[in-house]
Amino acid sequence: LPHLPQRSDDFLEEKHVFDFITDMYVNVFGLNFAYWYQDIFINLQLKKIKDSANRLWYQARNYDLFGRLEKAEPIYHKILNNQNKNVFYERAVFFLGQLLIRKKKYLEAKELIRNFLIKNPDSQWASYFSFYLASCYENLGEMQKAIETYKQVKDAKLYADAMMHIEQ
Repeated sequence: LPHLPQRSDDFLEEKHVFDFITDMYVNVFGLNFAYWYQDIFINLQLKKIKDSANRLWYQARNYDLFGRLEKAEPIYHKILNNQNKNVFYERAVFFLGQLLIRKKKYLEAKELIRNFLIKNPDSQWASYFSFYLASCYENLGEMQKAIETYKQVKDAKLYADAMMHIEQ
């Protein structure tokens, strides 16, 4: 993937403590506690972030990483609906596309990714977008479009994966 900013050591330490506490309390109190605690953790982190676009990105990405797709999806959409396309726009398209594929919403993912690629064919993430678009076509039974799109993947490792899909 293109370079994404790395998390700070403070964040990683806080995340380690958070994971330990969450695991311990989930075993005692159940999953609802984990969600409650995640919400508190994310909101505490959001208070440290001044830029509103960055706050939305942080919130969406963390809910996604925590597996809370139902909370992440509308926040990704909010980022995309922002008229001021910022540094998080392309990332939001990418990760929302992945999220939709994980939720088996292939048609919605296909439209999102295809429209992005039409408008941004030179994106640094184009190979990844093409790979996921081909995956959507494949899951929708549009095999010829899937094969054609897999062949458009330029990244060497992804291309090898794409060729494995074609062979199957």
